[in-house]
Amino acid sequence: MADSKLSADYVIVGSGIVGAMLGAKLARSGASVLMLEAGGASDRGVFVARFRNASRRGDWMTPYPSIPTAPHPIYRPDDNGYLVQAGPYPYPAEYVRQVGGTSWHWAAHAWRNLPNDFRIRSLYGVGVDWPFDYDDLEPYYQEAEEIMGVGGSTETGSPRSKPFPMGTVAEPYAMARVRERLAGTYSISNSIAHQ
Repeated sequence: MADSKLSADYVIVGSGIVGAMLGAKLARSGASVLMLEAGGASDRGVFVARFRNASRRGDWMTPYPSIPTAPHPIYRPDDNGYLVQAGPYPYPAEYVRQVGGTSWHWAAHAWRNLPNDFRIRSLYGVGVDWPFDYDDLEPYYQEAEEIMGVGGSTETGSPRSKPFPMGTVAEPYAMARVRERLAGTYSISNSIAHQ
């Protein structure tokens, strides 16, 4: 590979969900695209076997070991020190460095920013305002959600021009029972308070 000369209209660093969606869009427009990734190719069967045989099932990173040529943060059982953060509230972010990136391991959350998130300097006097607003970004949120197949509640505070591509996520039975019981408890305590 060292003797090879590669050329492309666009070079994308990282083959996770964002890099993959951008690369596909550019390639469909006729552009040549080169994607670079720190880690190697991935094998779903190997990942499934590692997770199935893991002694720490609560550690979602178990199937994706960090390798010397493409390290990523590991916090359990011991922090590997790959990601060093400063400040009073470090966030132990986990991500995977391999072909496909963290699309192999994500929490199935595809949150949109809130409109206020784009104007935090103007509204709250901290940080900086974005050079564009929520409405400028909204069509791209929708496009990404359609590609990923996102569903969810419409009560997130982020305005939508179209409904979720996958509709509302079904509520598990156990969660419905808890919600019903909490609503019943609230109704009882609320009626007692008004007597």
